Amino acid sequence: MRVQYVGRGEQLPSLANVYIAYIILGGMEVAALYALQPGVGWPDPSIGGLELAIVGVVFLIGSFIAETYPIRLHTNRLFDDGGDELVVSSSLYIASLLLFGPAFTLVIAALAVLLADLRLGKALYKAAFNAAQNVITVGVSGFILVFIGTNPYSFQHYINSPQGVLILFGTCLGFFMLNSG
Repeated sequence: MRVQYVGRGEQLPSLANVYIAYIILGGMEVAALYALQPGVGWPDPSIGGLELAIVGVVFLIGSFIAETYPIRLHTNRLFDDGGDELVVSSSLYIASLLLFGPAFTLVIAALAVLLADLRLGKALYKAAFNAAQNVITVGVSGFILVFIGTNPYSFQHYINSPQGVLILFGTCLGFFMLNSG
């Protein structure tokens, strides 16, 4: 089966439009679930607002840079087909999940991907789709982290414990399974 790519000015098949719409709506639903649960998945309230804002900006800039400059993988040695791209922003998202919780990380991931995709000149629906995919990935991984294993604020209590290893493994496995296509 040969895959046809849609160029600029061409229309996607209707089934692809439905899929894109469902992913975007799914991302909005995951974000709404965290927004409607105050205190769950948000950073520890004892962290000051200024410190949290500084950390948020640092994670946002790091994620934006990681999303903007992907590593290009050449998969075909005979023909330079451009290959696939790999971004390393996932490591920043997982670190943010463990340190500050999923709700904080959802905001960072969505903004970083939207800004990077728009900076790269991608269409708005592609940027929204990519942001929604990241929100779903971070949200479900955060669900594993917060609702199954840890307190709503920090992973620190589980460092060097068997339960912590299982929670960390589950969170990273969930992230990998959702983020790998």
